[in-house]
Amino acid sequence: MILLERLIAHKIGAIDHADIHFAARGRHLIASTPEEALGLSNALRFALFGDEGCPINRTAGSFAAISIVAGGT
Repeated sequence: MILLERLIAHKIGAIDHADIHFAARGRHLIASTPEEALGLSNALRFALFGDEGCPINRTAGSFAAISIVAGGT
């Protein structure tokens, strides 16, 4: 099992800065505008797949990073 533990996004789409921690169990609700939701989705794709997964233009200094847990470690 692979779990998303944390997503950090900076200057991607409408996201200026986001640092989201996810609990190991349960559901998460992120209240945002549609533009911010698209930015978070693009940040997650960029962190997972690099430039090929993120079709948006990014500004200088933008980045996205994730922390995952796989197999309990």
